Amino acid sequence: MQLWAAAELDGVGDAALVSALGVTRVRVPVLWQRVAPDGLFCPDWRDVDVRLDRLRALRLEPVVTLVQSGAVPAVDGRFAATLAELAVAVVERYPWVKCFTPVHAPVSLALERAGEAAQLRALCRFVEGTSLAMQAVRAVSPNARLVQTEDLRTSKLDVDDELGWLGLDLLTGRFERNAALQAARVRGSIAASQLEPFEELAYPPDVLLLDWALERDARRAGPLGALLHASRRYELPLALGGAPPPSFPARDEQLRWLDECVSAVREVGGIALTLSQVFGPHGAYDVRGEHPRKTALAHALGERRPAARSPALEAPCRWKRGQHSTRRRRSRPVLITGAPGSLARALAAACQERSLAWVATPRDELDVTDFAGIGQALERYEPWAVVNAAGFTRVDAAEVAPGRCHRENAMAPALLAMQCARVEVPLVTFSSDLVFDGDGGHSHVEGDAVDARSVYARTKVAGEQHVLRLHAGALVVRAGPLFGGPGERDFAARVSAALERGETFEAASDHLVSPAYAPDLTNAVLDLLFDRASGLWHLTNRGQLTVEELARALASRAGLAAGRVVGVPSARLHVARRPRSSVLASSRGDVLPSLSSALTRFSESWRERPLVVYSRRAA
Repeated sequence: MQLWAAAELDGVGDAALVSALGVTRVRVPVLWQRVAPDGLFCPDWRDVDVRLDRLRALRLEPVVTLVQSGAVPAVDGRFAATLAELAVAVVERYPWVKCFTPVHAPVSLALERAGEAAQLRALCRFVEGTSLAMQAVRAVSPNARLVQTEDLRTSKLDVDDELGWLGLDLLTGRFERNAALQAARVRGSIAASQLEPFEELAYPPDVLLLDWALERDARRAGPLGALLHASRRYELPLALGGAPPPSFPARDEQLRWLDECVSAVREVGGIALTLSQVFGPHGAYDVRGEHPRKTALAHALGERRPAARSPALEAPCRWKRGQHSTRRRRSRPVLITGAPGSLARALAAACQERSLAWVATPRDELDVTDFAGIGQALERYEPWAVVNAAGFTRVDAAEVAPGRCHRENAMAPALLAMQCARVEVPLVTFSSDLVFDGDGGHSHVEGDAVDARSVYARTKVAGEQHVLRLHAGALVVRAGPLFGGPGERDFAARVSAALERGETFEAASDHLVSPAYAPDLTNAVLDLLFDRASGLWHLTNRGQLTVEELARALASRAGLAAGRVVGVPSARLHVARRPRSSVLASSRGDVLPSLSSALTRFSESWRERPLVVYSRRAA
């Protein structure tokens, strides 16, 4: 099975990244409306020259598309002939190009018009143009191939919807059997004379590429259902296209989607899987940071389906839950330390929501300062990842208990790193926004120098340094104040408890922070684990406000009296010194949603917070 891609390659680096995935073909728009908007007497090939030369240098074979949604010329009586002229111009200028898609997803394009008669008229012209264009191309380049696409993502189409297959039926000469077409003829939306040319225009594709998307698959037939239907209907070589559904953004769901697609293509003997989104939050490369970063999809694609060994596949796809599953039942868990703390509970809730096995260990089961005990826990649970949510979190108390704080925040992460590195298990541990002095008033990124001013902050810096030195695959997460997690020690819970008792709640009016919504933080951590991310990372919801403003915002969204939140100087509230600003930013990528979005979702979920029941065994 080959890997193809549909991507706008804007630079040499983009093409090289696509090639690194093992992609062999790339769909390239050489669009009529861009190349020759005023006619072929004055075409502009400059951008196309650059793109195609780039692909040729990397030995990536282009699949040239001439018309697609958003770039459709007038579909009049001259459309087919002019499209054929453009196709010939392309093959004469680039004789090494062998694969063409004259019109991408013709049914989807036709359905953009109003009225059934107009839609069918446009569809006939798209199919006629495709046939004439390929005949003209073959006259110049006999080995040219038609890769015909149809977009099953369009909301009006379904695997069992005859209209969705009408373009391919016209192109393959089997239109007389199309029930949607016959019904349209009865309604008078298309005349028999309009169909007569297609008895001679039939031009079966060399490859039929179906774009499938879960959110448009109302019958949940899945990619296999779409391919089986097409295989029985046309008996042509098949390829499958698509991208992970935006409704399931978690990396483990994306890996399950990939496994579903790869399995479907292989089961029908298909020739290729086409990734419709290479760059972006749901693609193979996340481009939200300074440099493109490989995601779990990139690792899976580049290593030829190592997803088969991924813990993501030990649970069924979310859209298949409740159906019979052949997944193996024994699952390696995520081992979470620090239960029943708020962060540990939030991590367990995220795993539970995503059907990932987890074990959350309290101190009496796993003392993270016990080197031998850590090793025994790793042998007992055989986790695929460890997330350290244990630690000394009382910043002011650390000033009078520096020894204990150092053991739990500096030495314990070091011991975990040594043991996890020994058995090659990824480790995540958490640091703090308080490691910066904040006197400059600007936000801090991962590469900024730290300047810890409190005992707590100094132990966090020491823990960071130990972990990064001892475990090359470890991920150290700095985050701001956490809110919206389960447990009475959560910041939102403390604000709520005080106000519900009719008390005031004092909060620092001079300490600027960038908070992290617990569900966003924990889901991002799990995604980064699947992405095999390592090193230092700042994770906060984009935005900043004082601690007082955060407390007021949470109170207001919880339906409580925000006026009883009282702002006071930080020095009146705390023994340990706080910086004026501990706002975090990231040069590696803003992977959490905005603070505004987080506060809105906090408001919606506050009254129905998840209850997580802990087990000493994997879920």
